Amino acid sequence: MANKALVIPFKGASLELQTRGIPTPGSDQVVVRNHAVAINFIDNLQRNFGFKVPLYPIVIGADVSGVVQAVGEDVKNIKPGDRVAGYAFAGQGAFQEYTLLRNGGIVTLPSRTTFAEGAVLPMAIATSGVAIFLRMEIPWGPRLSPQNGIFFVHGASSSVGSAAVQLAKILGFEVFATAGNKNREFVKKLGANEVWDHRDGALVEKIVNAAAGRVIKYSFAAVSMGGASQVVARVLSAANSGRECKARLCVTTPWDEKEAVPEDIELTQTLASAAVTENNKFGVWLFNEFLKEKLESGEYVPSPEIKIIEGGLENGVVSALDTYRNGVSATKIVVPLIK
Repeated sequence: MANKALVIPFKGASLELQTRGIPTPGSDQVVVRNHAVAINFIDNLQRNFGFKVPLYPIVIGADVSGVVQAVGEDVKNIKPGDRVAGYAFAGQGAFQEYTLLRNGGIVTLPSRTTFAEGAVLPMAIATSGVAIFLRMEIPWGPRLSPQNGIFFVHGASSSVGSAAVQLAKILGFEVFATAGNKNREFVKKLGANEVWDHRDGALVEKIVNAAAGRVIKYSFAAVSMGGASQVVARVLSAANSGRECKARLCVTTPWDEKEAVPEDIELTQTLASAAVTENNKFGVWLFNEFLKEKLESGEYVPSPEIKIIEGGLENGVVSALDTYRNGVSATKIVVPLIK
C-alpha cells in the first residue's frame, strides 16, 4: 500500500504531493492512518522559512487524529484499531496519509470525540502540559495534589491558551486570563474565574486589584510575541511587589533580548516536543493517562471552535495554511482527510 504525503523537497519550495511507503513502527512507536489534521502557527514558519527543519525533504504538521494501524513491541497502552490523536514530530509530520508517532504523545479518544475534535488536542496539550508540569515544576503523576492560588494565562482564547486554562482549572487553581472582548465568555466557559481584555490600558491595575494582595506565583504567556511576555511580567511584578518569592513565567516564544528579565521573575520557555523526546515517560502520562481520563469524564473539552476546510491533502492543507496565515481568532483550523 502507498502513502500519499505533502512533502517540502527543499527550503523555500512549495508543498508537493508525493507517494511514499507506509512507515514501520519502532519499538516505542505507533503508525496511524490519518483521518484529520489541524494547523498550527509553526506550520507556516516551517513551510515558508524552514524554521527548525532538521533536514529536507520533510513532511510537516504536528496535529493529527486517526486509527492505529500498527504498534511497536514496547507499546502497551495503545493497540491497532484504537481511535487516537497524536503529536507528530519533525520529519514524521501529520500532512500525509500514514504518520509514525511516538507513544509519548498519543491519546486514545472517547467514542463521542470526533476525529476533527481530536486533531485540535496534541500541540495545545503538549505545549501547555510541558509549560505547567515540566517548566513550572507543578507535580505530575497518577496522584495529583490539588493546587491553590492564582494561575494567570495570557492569550487564553488561543488553542494553547485554552488548553492551559482547562489544565489549570482541573488542577484546582483560580484562573485569571486575558483574551479579546469577543472571546471573554468562551474563556469563562472553559473555567477561567476572571477574564480581561488584553488590550485594556488599565490591565495591570485591574489584575492587581482582583488579586487583592494575593501572590500570582504561576503565569503562562500562551501568546508571547509583540511584547505580550513583557505585559505578563509587569502584571507579576506589580501583583507580587514586596514579596521575596519569585513568580514563574513560562513563554511560548523567546523573550526579547533587548529587555532585561525582571529580577523577581523566573523565566522559562515551553517546547511541545519535550513531551515526546526528553521526557517521553511524562508524555505517556500526560496524553494517555491524564488527558484520556479527563476527556472521558468531560472535565476537558477540545477547544477552541473548529473551522473545517475541505479538500484533503491535495487542496485542503495548503488552503488551510493560507487561511491561518491571514489570521484566526479563538479558532482551530482542521482538514478532514477521510470522509
